[in-house]
Amino acid sequence: MNTTIKDKQLELLIDLQEIAKEIQKLNQLKERIPQEIENERQIYEKIKKEANQLKETIENEKKEQRNKELETLSAKDNLINTKEKLPNLKTNKEYAALVQEIENLKKKIYTLEDGELELMESIEKNQKDYERKLKEQEMEEQKFLEIKKRKEEDLKKLNKLLEEELNQKNELAERIETKWLTHYEKLLAVRKRLVVVPIDKETCGGCHCSLMPQLSLEVRRNDSVITCPHCSRFLFSKQATGVD
Repeated sequence: MNTTIKDKQLELLIDLQEIAKEIQKLNQLKERIPQEIENERQIYEKIKKEANQLKETIENEKKEQRNKELETLSAKDNLINTKEKLPNLKTNKEYAALVQEIENLKKKIYTLEDGELELMESIEKNQKDYERKLKEQEMEEQKFLEIKKRKEEDLKKLNKLLEEELNQKNELAERIETKWLTHYEKLLAVRKRLVVVPIDKETCGGCHCSLMPQLSLEVRRNDSVITCPHCSRFLFSKQATGVD
């Protein structure tokens, strides 16, 4: 701490607040890590799901293709059997009906074979997409595991830094007079923000209320613990102290 802070208790309070700010920053970094890992995991899971969907689509298309092949074979057998009946027909009406049945079977076979061809093309395309997606999945999995490992290492480092800061905070707290520490903790519980604030000209840096000239002068000496008469925050002058 800069030597322009002449009162030891004031210096300790400022230091305590600086440590509290550092602890808050470290905790915020720590809290972000699980979500950062989860975000990467979701990206990987999304690609994995897309790969599985492609695999399922291919399996369904192959099953449909086999069914069409069996249906086509059945239709072709039926066509052969129907044609064999033509020489035994006795009337033109029977002949015309059978010819129509033969034409219908031919159309059915053509439609089935056309469907088989479309399925083959779709399977081929989806197979290529699936193979690309598997490679993408493998790369994303590796990326996810690397990021997870790195983030977990970051978390260990943050926990270590937090432990050091908390130890330093406890050491400082033991050196602060009970009345000032109690006041500090009560203020912190209520304000949830900075409770040791610099004065700005003739105003409190916390509540921005005007201060009496004599009080402002006393604060600028930095040689005693002074609180704001309006918000009860601790006051100090940051002129030449380098304290933010």
